[in-house]
Amino acid sequence: MFEALDFLQASPTIRNYLFPLHNKQDKNLQISEFARSNPFNLFNTSIAKNVDQLQAIKQIVAGPNTLGPYIVFGPPGTGKTTTIVEAILQLCLLNDTRIIVTAGSNSACDAIALRICECIEADARFRYDRESPNRVLLRLFSETRKREEDLNLVHPLVLKNSNLEFVKTSSRSNSYRIIVATLCKVGIMARIGGTGNVTHVFIDEAAASSEPESLLAIVRIKESNKCHVILSGDPKQLGPVIQSRRASSLGLGQSLMERLMASELYKVHDGGKYDCTLQTRLRRNYRSHPEIVRLFNKLYYNNDLIALAPSQRINQTANWPMLRNSKFPILFQATYGITNRHPLSFSSYNELEAEVVCWYVSILLHNGLGNGVKVKQADIGVITPYLAQCALLTHKFRERHQLKVKVGTVEKFQGHEKPIIIASLVSSFTGSDFVSDPRRLNVLISRPMSLLILIGNPHSLCQSEDIKFIIDQCHLHGHLFNV
Repeated sequence: MFEALDFLQASPTIRNYLFPLHNKQDKNLQISEFARSNPFNLFNTSIAKNVDQLQAIKQIVAGPNTLGPYIVFGPPGTGKTTTIVEAILQLCLLNDTRIIVTAGSNSACDAIALRICECIEADARFRYDRESPNRVLLRLFSETRKREEDLNLVHPLVLKNSNLEFVKTSSRSNSYRIIVATLCKVGIMARIGGTGNVTHVFIDEAAASSEPESLLAIVRIKESNKCHVILSGDPKQLGPVIQSRRASSLGLGQSLMERLMASELYKVHDGGKYDCTLQTRLRRNYRSHPEIVRLFNKLYYNNDLIALAPSQRINQTANWPMLRNSKFPILFQATYGITNRHPLSFSSYNELEAEVVCWYVSILLHNGLGNGVKVKQADIGVITPYLAQCALLTHKFRERHQLKVKVGTVEKFQGHEKPIIIASLVSSFTGSDFVSDPRRLNVLISRPMSLLILIGNPHSLCQSEDIKFIIDQCHLHGHLFNV
């Protein structure tokens, strides 16, 4: 990353690209003529009904504005990954395109590689000789990752299209149209000249990577206007992990995507207009019940999102006896347990809250949601801010043979969804950094599709205005339970 910063300082072209100046003469609030007129035979036909997704794909394929990186701003459930995957596949159908897809974590790279591989496998436009070295996609693992035991968690389709299966050295990666690798691996490839003539760099979950980290996929690869950089993510969710508060206060906690979106060139004008050649802001949420969307829409997205979940998802919880208001599938269970510290990890846990979580899980699994709607263990996700609480809950679920209930921190759930989310907020009669972090709360309340259950001490948690708003909404709809 230090070398990337030095390279940036020595390259005025890339510096101007990443620090673009606002020029009124270049402002274009309309999508380009080529993008408007060029029809697409979509891999995912549902995109045809979404004007925002279609706008992004057309503009990326047509060639975004060369003044700065193209941004796809994707709030929760708006189909960001669907949009990016479609754009990558459409570019791959063109001649002379070579694409790098990257993200800060292996899990993010694996997720988007799987989506692309599934489309390639299913579509006749990508029929090829399976013995040929000129394959479409290569998931490029680092040497250290090859030795890790967690590879058994990687989907077989991703492994089949990885360098574990076909390529023993990164030097042969030039024969692939799409390379998927972490930012660190891409930086190493670029350093030794192994990236070739790249036409497009897609940085997914860009808001979760520090700016020097993002530079790894840009500075040695983008050498002209022929290479386009596309950033996708959501700066209102989890940002870069910066351990040093001093470094964070000096700006290292701000991602490249967040900095650009705050600049004049990427500004949203009156009436919601913006330069479509530089960005697309996805608005249509297909994931969650409208009342769940309303929470994070009001708190974090200026009420710009449009809730479009299918009616089946909206009606799924309507007959659950625990809900006094069938149209409001959010409840807050007041629980006044004591917050304890684990003696070895110094992480927090709350025994009473863990018991309440297990009670709700058992009720859901045994009785379902009413009207014949059954609940499986895999339908439930349990989110808690602390690793000690995760360990406690995992132990309790193991004792109850409920191993398929997913338990994890907010970080583990970012980018994922579950029909039912139960959150144990742990902090009781004590303060917490978690409740004062809007990004983490945003991720938590935007994971559920049909039902959100929050468990915690309302008096301690109401120090956060955002959580106070949620508790007040639950109270207003009769869903603040003080048992």
